Amino acid sequence: MVCWCSSPSDQAQSPEDIPPIDPRVVYDLELHSRRVADNLDSIMQSLSNKLYKVLFYLTDYYSILLTTIKL
Repeated sequence: MVCWCSSPSDQAQSPEDIPPIDPRVVYDLELHSRRVADNLDSIMQSLSNKLYKVLFYLTDYYSILLTTIKL
């Protein structure tokens, strides 16, 4: 019976108790990690472009506002 309330350090495990690592699982994990990283990169690039456009419009509106106030 395994006690889930204790930490792994409380239970003595030998290297034989650890199952072998399946290379297919590692490969799948790597593929999913790359997809997540690519999607995150695309999201960050899109956000950067949108923020640049917002900044452009804000500075344009601000210069119009200053021009209007001076008149």
